[in-house]
Amino acid sequence: MQNNYEIARGRGKIVLHINPSIYSLDSIMMTANDFLEQAYVIVDGDVEEDILVTVILKNPPEKVSGLKEAALSFNNELIRNSFYIQQSIRTAELRKTMLEASLFTTFSAARKGNIGKNPAGKDDAEKCPCSSETSQTSRKKSSGDKRMYLNDSAGIRIVKKYEKA
Repeated sequence: MQNNYEIARGRGKIVLHINPSIYSLDSIMMTANDFLEQAYVIVDGDVEEDILVTVILKNPPEKVSGLKEAALSFNNELIRNSFYIQQSIRTAELRKTMLEASLFTTFSAARKGNIGKNPAGKDDAEKCPCSSETSQTSRKKSSGDKRMYLNDSAGIRIVKKYEKA
């Protein structure tokens, strides 16, 4: 099995040779960015033939096995980031369609004045028993805590803490 890395023992330095026909420059840069907290990273080389990534660990391990583990970790992250980019490209049209549908629905409801209302045109707060003043008071008394239950215009229950005046 051929490795794509070289290890310089004394300096905590790893040089990775990355094939640009397999990994995009975006995925290499994304992976290099992931390593910036634990290492100094230098990306160099020819984008057509061989990209060299030099990783100099900030806290190099005592043993060579730690450097080998860092090199393998870089390779794993490179695969993960490449997959993420490929999936993002594949699902771009679907995400765009979903966003457009969401914005269209919100825009249409705003033009009709139906934001915060259910499809029948009534306020969501009207149909929820926990929105009335008596319901809130009884809930507060029965639970024994200092919370008040409210509903926002979208019908999401909100717990509001209050202090004695």
